[in-house]
Amino acid sequence: MNKIRKAAATAITVAAVLFCGCDNGSSNAVSAVSSSIAHSGSAEQAFTVPNTNSFSSNDQSNDITYFGSRDISEISELYAKNSGGTITVETSGADYINKLSEKVSADTSPDLCDKVDSTYPYQISMNLYEDLTDYIDTTSPQWADMTDVIEHYSFKGGRYFYPTTIKIMPQFLIYIKSTYIQCGNIPDPEMLWRNDNWTWQSFGEGASGIISSEASSADTLISGSGVFVDFLASSGVPLFSQSGSRFVNGLASENAVRVYELLSPYKIDHSSVISAEKEIQGSVFVSGDEKTLAKLRSTNLTVGVVPYPRDKNADKYYCKATAEGFLVPKGAKNIQGAASFINCSRIVDASVEHREKENKKLIQSGLLRSDVEWLESLRGSGKMTPLFVDENCFDSSVNADIRNLLIYDGDSWDEALSEYSVKIDGALESINAVIE
Repeated sequence: MNKIRKAAATAITVAAVLFCGCDNGSSNAVSAVSSSIAHSGSAEQAFTVPNTNSFSSNDQSNDITYFGSRDISEISELYAKNSGGTITVETSGADYINKLSEKVSADTSPDLCDKVDSTYPYQISMNLYEDLTDYIDTTSPQWADMTDVIEHYSFKGGRYFYPTTIKIMPQFLIYIKSTYIQCGNIPDPEMLWRNDNWTWQSFGEGASGIISSEASSADTLISGSGVFVDFLASSGVPLFSQSGSRFVNGLASENAVRVYELLSPYKIDHSSVISAEKEIQGSVFVSGDEKTLAKLRSTNLTVGVVPYPRDKNADKYYCKATAEGFLVPKGAKNIQGAASFINCSRIVDASVEHREKENKKLIQSGLLRSDVEWLESLRGSGKMTPLFVDENCFDSSVNADIRNLLIYDGDSWDEALSEYSVKIDGALESINAVIE
């Protein structure tokens, strides 16, 4: 298991929990981190930040300010218990980035803020955050096996983002199981997954059989957002990766062309799922999350759940992953306190208690216990290699062009690139100029 997958196996998400397989390996992984922190020496190390000249005097207040929209009550409790400090919360609301930029410019920066879609690399390239390399000790037990993830989000050698949570497979494919029987006993996707035969090819063959069958009312391949991104991730290519020190446009890659060719023969509804029951009956698949699945559990439909299929041309089974957490804005007055809070956020997320609480929330939302267990087994499977994707990672204008490119349904991918990539490539070059 590579470092990123091992890190994911110990990270408990808010909307979905990451585990190490059907044998409840996740419990062992989370317990191992918790036990390591609980050990007296490790517990002290977990909360300690490096003692460097970057820090202010020891008599600095442990009080910090947070500007964002997340529920930080659990983290705040641990932070207060460990440091005695309090946290002042200012809810960010709409227009988050402009408000944060104004605070930084006016020298009224909060000590903490949220990671949002455009944080990396766009906002970091604008010198909006503090480099935390000297403030967080990655040898502490809560950061075990997280170095690869932290390095992925580094910029010009600086470490600005230490992720609290890694979320594997934020979207998955949901389908009506009986459709595969009614349309000629087409192989069920869940069984194909179990037998390691859930590939782009078997996905396309089954979907074509259903759409062409008189026994099915489906005329759409997939309804839901993020379809192109998830397929591109399954090929092993992120939207924007680094080649050497330069960011490159993955949408101009050969794999992006292959994704386009895979999807272009079909009708795809790229809008967010609103009426899950209606949309799944007109589509072979719905691309959704736990909320989508919970809505379908309130119906009489028997549905199945699988990851996006594997690309046989890729060297591994890749899937989209995202990372959540906090950053310290430029000009923060208590960077040391903020670093301690980030340590606490990771400790809370890796705790058994947090895992149990989030499982309970999922079941209360309408999921079956078997749904939670199945999603655990998928996300923790040793088959899957997470690939970090931050698709809305530039300003609003460039992000709009990215969204238009991702839902393009014209005659050729080259035509799409010529129409939408001018601003995208320009944004990448601006960031590369900062790096170089």
